[in-house]
Parts: sequence; structure tokens; C-alpha cells
Amino acid sequence: MNNGIKILVVLTVVALIAVSFLDFRSSSKSSGSGDYIDIIETASFTALDSDERIAVSDFEGKIVLVDFWETWCVPCLNSMPTFQQIMEEYPDQFVVLAVSPGWSDEPEDIISFKEKHDYDFVFVYDDSDVANNLEISGIPYKVFIGADGKYLSTEMGTGGHQRDYNKIVEMIQEHFAVAQR
Repeated sequence: MNNGIKILVVLTVVALIAVSFLDFRSSSKSSGSGDYIDIIETASFTALDSDERIAVSDFEGKIVLVDFWETWCVPCLNSMPTFQQIMEEYPDQFVVLAVSPGWSDEPEDIISFKEKHDYDFVFVYDDSDVANNLEISGIPYKVFIGADGKYLSTEMGTGGHQRDYNKIVEMIQEHFAVAQR
């Protein structure tokens, strides 16, 4: 067997092992599973400006975007103007719960960011390990909760301003039967 074929066989075996491992790891709490839904629907976080607990359920009556992000995440930051625009257009139907999982940011980092930017989001810190319990492996990571407090969907990454805007506005319009603005 020549060296090229040997390398190809080894790479294939390594890839199969890696895929099997990842599939095994993700099988317990995939988005949409009972455990996953229970964790996110009952999640609560620490407010940055007080000792108050902020729960996802506090926003019943609005679609809640639980946005896991950190200050160094460029795609996360690029999505924020889109979210702000939607909050301004649909203030009674949509809210952003901006959750720092605390992987590298400390609460002080989020407070500093908040002071420098004019976003109306509810900024919180994940001190109860929700991100880890959901097995989030990357950000931006968005979970949508309906106005009834029930899980709607999960999305990792961003599709850019127009795609994210259209997706969220469509979700609002379907949920509330709101006319296009």
C-alpha cells in the first residue's frame, strides 16, 4: 500500500472516531429534548446591577431571545444592532436577554460594555451554569422562547443582519399576527 492510501485510511479512521465521540457527547441534551427545554424555560441569571435574579419566565408575553455572548465575540457584537432595531420596532412583543456565560468575561466586563453601548437589552451573568448545562460549545448561541414561556427554537451563529432581522420579525408576526412594519 502506498503512503497516500495509508494516510487516507488513518485520517478516515480518526474522523470516524471523532464523529462517534461527538455524536455520543451531544445525544443527552440536544436542543429540543426534554432536559434541554426544561433547563432553558426555567433558567435564571444574576442581574449585573443588583443581586436580583432574572428568569426567562419574567418576560412572559414577549418573545424572548436568550442570547449567549461575550465581549470578544465579533459575530455576537455584529448581531446586537439588529436585535436593538427589532426591540425598538416591536417593544411590546420582543426582548433580548443578553447572557454572558462567563467563559472569559467577568461581570465587570459586561458592565463596562453596557456603559459604552446604547442597547436596551437585559444584561445578565450566567452564575448558575445554564450554558454548560445546555452543553453550549460556541457563541453566538441564541435560544428563542415564545410569549407563552415555551421553547421555540435554537440557533448557533449568525446569518447576518438581513437574515437575522427577517427571521426574528417573521417569528414575531407569526406569534402575534402583527402587520408588517
